[in-house]
Amino acid sequence: MKIFKRIYYPVMAALVVLMLVLGIVDSHVGGGSGLKKSQVDSAMRYASQLAGGANRNEHDSSNREEARDYIVKTLTDAGANKMPRWTSSNDLDDDGKNTVEYFERDNTPVPTVYVQKAVIAQSSLPSDSDVSVARTVENVIFAIPGTSNDAVLLHARYDGSFFGGASYSAAAGSLLQTAVDVLSSGKTPLNTLVFLFGDAGQEGDLGAYAFTKQFSGFDNVSARVRAAADFSAGGTGGTLMMYAGSGDVLSLVGKYSRFNGGTFSSSALPLLFKGSDYSGSGVFGDYNTLNFTNRGGFNEYATAKDSTLNRKLVEQQAGAMNKFVSCYSDSSVAKFDSKSTAVYFSYLDVMTVYYPAAVAFVIAGIILGLVIAIVILNIRNKAFGWGKALAGAAVQLVTLLATSLALLALYYLFALLLSGFGVVSFRSISAVRFAGTGTLLSAAVLAIALAIFFYIILKRTFAVKAVDVVRGNTFIFALVAFVMSFAAPGISYPFTCVALFSLTAMLFTVLFKRKFKEKFKTDIERLFLYVWAIVFSLPLFLPVIYAAQTLFPAVTIVLVLAVVLGLAGFIAPFADYLKPVLDKAFGKLPKRTVRYERVVTERQEDKAKKGKFTEVQVKKIEKVKTPCRYLNRIGISFVAFISAVMVVMFCSFGTTAYSSASAQAYSYYDSIYDDSLLFVYEKNGTASATTTVEVHDMAAYNFIRYAVKDMSWNADKKAYVKNYNGRTEDVLSSSVSDFDKNSSGAVAFKITDSGNSLVTVTLKGASAVKSVIFNKGDENRESEEYTFNEQNEIVFRLPYGYSDFDMTIDASCEIVFEQHIFNSSNISSMGDWDELYKYYLSNSEVGPSIKSGIVLKITKSL
Repeated sequence: MKIFKRIYYPVMAALVVLMLVLGIVDSHVGGGSGLKKSQVDSAMRYASQLAGGANRNEHDSSNREEARDYIVKTLTDAGANKMPRWTSSNDLDDDGKNTVEYFERDNTPVPTVYVQKAVIAQSSLPSDSDVSVARTVENVIFAIPGTSNDAVLLHARYDGSFFGGASYSAAAGSLLQTAVDVLSSGKTPLNTLVFLFGDAGQEGDLGAYAFTKQFSGFDNVSARVRAAADFSAGGTGGTLMMYAGSGDVLSLVGKYSRFNGGTFSSSALPLLFKGSDYSGSGVFGDYNTLNFTNRGGFNEYATAKDSTLNRKLVEQQAGAMNKFVSCYSDSSVAKFDSKSTAVYFSYLDVMTVYYPAAVAFVIAGIILGLVIAIVILNIRNKAFGWGKALAGAAVQLVTLLATSLALLALYYLFALLLSGFGVVSFRSISAVRFAGTGTLLSAAVLAIALAIFFYIILKRTFAVKAVDVVRGNTFIFALVAFVMSFAAPGISYPFTCVALFSLTAMLFTVLFKRKFKEKFKTDIERLFLYVWAIVFSLPLFLPVIYAAQTLFPAVTIVLVLAVVLGLAGFIAPFADYLKPVLDKAFGKLPKRTVRYERVVTERQEDKAKKGKFTEVQVKKIEKVKTPCRYLNRIGISFVAFISAVMVVMFCSFGTTAYSSASAQAYSYYDSIYDDSLLFVYEKNGTASATTTVEVHDMAAYNFIRYAVKDMSWNADKKAYVKNYNGRTEDVLSSSVSDFDKNSSGAVAFKITDSGNSLVTVTLKGASAVKSVIFNKGDENRESEEYTFNEQNEIVFRLPYGYSDFDMTIDASCEIVFEQHIFNSSNISSMGDWDELYKYYLSNSEVGPSIKSGIVLKITKSL
């Protein structure tokens, strides 16, 4: 046994800790890029230049044009050729013709950069009922012609959010660096390389749709793409992850993993992303595509505080792009045509494992085979009793349920406590999201401490031993892995890993239990063989757990911890085995002095009558030195208390605190609600208009409430609201935007403050509407017709700054006009904004980047 105590147990404990640390590092840092420092410096320089334009979108078209021109100039300075030969933004090709040819030298196509200027067609959009009206995008397309007929595409967005935008620039700067590197090499690739700097990425990737559906230039290169990589921003921090794929995923991942095993990838991520409010981009769904993004830093993301580039993230993105080019530029991709599903996962930033989804069925068969083998061999060897194993499984399930319920109660208790101290808004405690390693680890320790408490009670109740619980947990994992291998192969691999290792440990125990005891005079269970399942599976679970933390509200940490408890079920039931060890360790501590009060009977001599004694009871206090002893209830309570305090501390301070979290993920069209105090004007039909002051962003409200008083929760609006008691005309212009039918029967919209507003028109109950014609309300009278087929609700999104227009609708319906006005000079006349702005100036270092806005909502049935 000495070899186990001195070598085996320490090595096992060290490996558990090592894999835990490596799994955490893998979740947050990512692998090396393989790039030279000069290459990373270039990517940072390009990204910094692009980030300098702040809001590079329709809110500030000059910044967007500056970014576009910078990309083109950088490429031409590196040797690319411009087609057509335009010298300023006014010379762009806008005739709708997207059939540009390569620039040629000696009748040979050479690397060419082109700015595609296209009006988004209804047929290019993913939904017929969500239409972008009169939106012109300007994509920068750089192509290096290859010798084959196939093409490889890399895509990043060069536009940014309304405020900030450094996080968006990281991908665009990395793509520019990669393009310049390839161009500077002077090599002619086998496959045509297309670097697409997409416009209007914040508006649902309109630029990318314009490329895939409306661009036929460079020998119809958009139809020849056989492999694509899409890089997007999902926050200001975190690690780069390959979160989705489409088309021939098996072949794509298989080839790419040989070049880039370091990028975190997992076939579990597409399922997680699909279930969250960040589903990613499906614009390249017709291509064989790998999708990359990062997750982390949500509260600063897409705000004015999103102004500092994350060098590590830029390096990871540039490295992944560089390796993607290395992988596919000179490799045959002609066979990448069939649809295929795959199970894949990276392991410790060292390698990426991949196999067809059908192999998961084979693994399920192996799991079933191991269970059958264990059953047959156990009948002969009688290594354990099935009744006890089933009772152990019941103990594990009850412990999971009881601990999860306790954790859910504790979550709301802690959240209410933090709400009481003003750390988080009460209304957002179920919606707030943040990802913190400290919080997760502290919560995991708390969960395991609670589970140990339940194990001690339930083992006595069910009359089972710790090893019975572990065996029961093994069969639970085997069942889960077997089912998931068929129901969800992509997310089954961590569970199948645990099942295979734990079943193998059980099989080994059944085979050698008797021989081991005869040789070593101890039970084979003392080897804790099942713990090896934890050792090798931690690097599989931790990155997925971290990704889940970033995608879903913090309250779902209870579900995450249920997985942690499942893993802990291979060792935590043995916790009471430590009692003798801890008791012995406590015994070596300095003895403690214990005061004992005793009642003793003494014979006392009568003072008056010598020689006469009487018996009396006397209280005596003695101080006795006694050894320290360990008690489970005290140890568990101490660990639970310390971990609970750490949870509260991590949730209250630092970059992962509740106060640095986000409760909502706002799209471009709803960006006015982000970090905003709003003036809202609503009018429904002939009813009188209502005016309110509102805050929809729960994280921002936690700051705003100190300056704007008397706001109350409105469940219908899901916002904090107060009536506006001032004069409406002081905040709005002299005439409010409105619409009505004109003499020709069209619906005429008159828009005030159109220069800095975003307008959406929604037709409800529109199943009878077959045609809508838009007429621009100016001298040119540009018109565009959109057709529909029994769409009950149709949404028209107008470009930023769109002015008066008419709509000819061929059927009756309800029309909802919504206008978001940014940077209105009249907002200063709203007293609440004045108070908030003063408060913000004196507390800007602790609060979000507060902004104001005006929302107009007018509903009519015409």
